[in-house]
Amino acid sequence: MTLQEKLIVVLENLPYTQAQIAQILGINESNISQWKNRGVLKRYHYLALEAAFGVPREVFEDSTIDTPSKIIEYLKERAVNLTSLKIEPQVESKILALLEGSWYFYGYSSVSDKVYENKIMVEKGNIIFKDLKGNIEYRGEILESNSFYTTFILRKKGGVVYMVLNNALLYKNLFYGVFFTKSSFFHQDFFQFVLLSREKVPLEIAKRILGDREKIQLHIPTEFLEKIAKFNSQELEVKKYSDEDFLNYLSLKKRLYIYVNLNSPHSYSLEVENINRVKLYSNNKLYLVGKMRFYRDEILIDFESESGEKIYFLIEKIYKSLMPFSFKAPLFSTDEQVIGVGLISDKELEEDAIEYILGKKEENILNISEVWRKINEVEGFLN
Repeated sequence: MTLQEKLIVVLENLPYTQAQIAQILGINESNISQWKNRGVLKRYHYLALEAAFGVPREVFEDSTIDTPSKIIEYLKERAVNLTSLKIEPQVESKILALLEGSWYFYGYSSVSDKVYENKIMVEKGNIIFKDLKGNIEYRGEILESNSFYTTFILRKKGGVVYMVLNNALLYKNLFYGVFFTKSSFFHQDFFQFVLLSREKVPLEIAKRILGDREKIQLHIPTEFLEKIAKFNSQELEVKKYSDEDFLNYLSLKKRLYIYVNLNSPHSYSLEVENINRVKLYSNNKLYLVGKMRFYRDEILIDFESESGEKIYFLIEKIYKSLMPFSFKAPLFSTDEQVIGVGLISDKELEEDAIEYILGKKEENILNISEVWRKINEVEGFLN
């Protein structure tokens, strides 16, 4: 077994969540995730586990401890507590008093309109979640409590559930909570609003209060996960996906406003019809029509007039209503060429907002023609 594989077994068998382990060690939870990566776990990492939790360093250094069962047995032999260690959350006494006792729990199935009734018992911060036959489905504790919310963590073999309660409602006999877990059927993340009641509520009444399942229950859509996967996978897949998507994104904007912060009487805007027809407007009149070309992280739009005049826009593929872009174009009053940075917005911007982002007039502009003049002036001295 690798050190990382051993670490995963140890962490899974300690009676802590990853967040709690990080809290005890005084580090960010992301550090624990990094330890699990190949080549990252160092000796001082597992020495910290030994100091904080009593996990013997031999688990990591002894090559004969090479299976999960051997690791667990070794931990038990060395009297490492795998069952009862836990962090006592700081819970205000008045909140704890409101939580104490028994609650009826009502929520929909993850795959049907059936409403389930369960029972939650809270005693000194410890939580037992039972079905009405008395079978224990989850055990847990208060994970965290602050001025606004209290979070329960409920565990069973192969599953963890989180429930968030609004502290302002705890004094009521009937209130709502947010239940976050995985669907028992699809094994997808989902959350839903549920009811907690001090008194038993008929199921048909509970269902009427909960309302339509689709409105209080959200499954993480598969297509959402697929989009994330595509953006995180190979470059070819990212390009194949994002080009079409970004084109649609711009097309749906209808009118895009262009700001370059020049002393110009002209206002500019864009309309993206398709990849071969991008309209540039000046003072709401069609000025030029351009074409769009896609690259890995950017798109290039080039406009050409009948006289051969060219304007170029370079835009990053950023999904925002306000985006920066770079440009190369002639000044409106002369034929001098300038390059600079501007803004594309789907809403009209106030002058002070433009100045705040781009600076004062022409601070975001470089006059190429002026640079050429200066080059020509000093060329004789350079030769």
